[in-house]
Amino acid sequence: MANLFPKRILEEGAETKMDKINNTCRCTILETLKVVLKDEYEEVLKDPVFGLILAIVENKLVYSGKIIHSFICKQLKVSKLHELWFVFANRPLSDKGFWSLVLTKNKKINLLIIRDELLKVCNEWTYVDRVRLVYLCVIHGFVIAKDLRVFIPQEFIRLVMDFEKMRMYPWGLRAYDELIASIFKAREDLHLKNSYVLDGFSYAFQIWIMEAIPDIGSMVGKKIKKKMTKVRCRNWKGSGKVSYQDITSLESHFDKGQLFPFISSTGSLDAIDNAEFFREDEKNDERVGRIVALIGANQDWRQFTWEVETLPPNMELSDSEEDDVEEPAVVAEEPAVTTKRGKRKLIDPGAESRKKELLCQRAAEHNSGVSGEMKSFIEGLFTSSFNSFTELVNITVVSQVK
Repeated sequence: MANLFPKRILEEGAETKMDKINNTCRCTILETLKVVLKDEYEEVLKDPVFGLILAIVENKLVYSGKIIHSFICKQLKVSKLHELWFVFANRPLSDKGFWSLVLTKNKKINLLIIRDELLKVCNEWTYVDRVRLVYLCVIHGFVIAKDLRVFIPQEFIRLVMDFEKMRMYPWGLRAYDELIASIFKAREDLHLKNSYVLDGFSYAFQIWIMEAIPDIGSMVGKKIKKKMTKVRCRNWKGSGKVSYQDITSLESHFDKGQLFPFISSTGSLDAIDNAEFFREDEKNDERVGRIVALIGANQDWRQFTWEVETLPPNMELSDSEEDDVEEPAVVAEEPAVTTKRGKRKLIDPGAESRKKELLCQRAAEHNSGVSGEMKSFIEGLFTSSFNSFTELVNITVVSQVK
């Protein structure tokens, strides 16, 4: 089967458990804007394009770095430049089809300058200029998601000067390109890292995972509307905490779990080759074509064997290599809401019990396939152990009475 199908970048069960992910897709700057520029923020919230993205902030969907990192480890190494493939519970799935639709002096600015300087003086600006500032923060800090210290491209500053041109810009493709480039960079020597920087709209990556594997979605939160197929980023809320152990447990007991290999605006099973997503530089990969064909033929993937990329021998990072790791301000997982005492306020108090119930259900379904002979052996083992324990207790009680 060599070269017929793409290989996993890491062997199943060998996924790393990253200590920290320096996520640049942050809600903190937007929460600040909601307070300092309340009216202007609400104006952007009404926008037909950016208002749908801000729904993630408004719905207080928790960010899960562990889910995102787990799936970065589950990638298949394909030749595609603008397409990602993953394996969960031995089943392939792809993000294909999910992505839809100070200037006068040429001064360089970044989100740090905006937060620490411009927000203190912008009350003297015109209302429309303050609205532009909010747009700029949403674009650079959330949609494109760069570190606070990275200068904002002049292209973005010019776009916010014309709201119509700004709305017509292909932000979906631009955000996807930034994210996929960051994921490709993060997976390099992944088995040797203890941290990495993840730029781009990683919230959208998390929501795709939650849509493609509903069990993971239900562990994090819940849908606002059950049958929404367009602009899915506005349809989730919740603050459930998911650990690496939770993901591993779910994957190992996923016999009857639901997985959608493709997510699109037409439904959750369609692979859409939309003309809007055509890229002249995209590479053909016949191995991906074979996967798509097998998905269409309802392939049973349980007995399928995925080959694994050959990795160099594992080694510890040297001091010099550790110094080379990029270290912006660390925001691993943002809490949904923080009280004055710093304790996390549960937006979805039933998330933990819902998660435990789901994992128990999947484990029960997985174990329901035990043969009758094995079941009898296990029952006999428990019965004999219990009887022995009962006899021991009786002897102890009798001896104490005497």
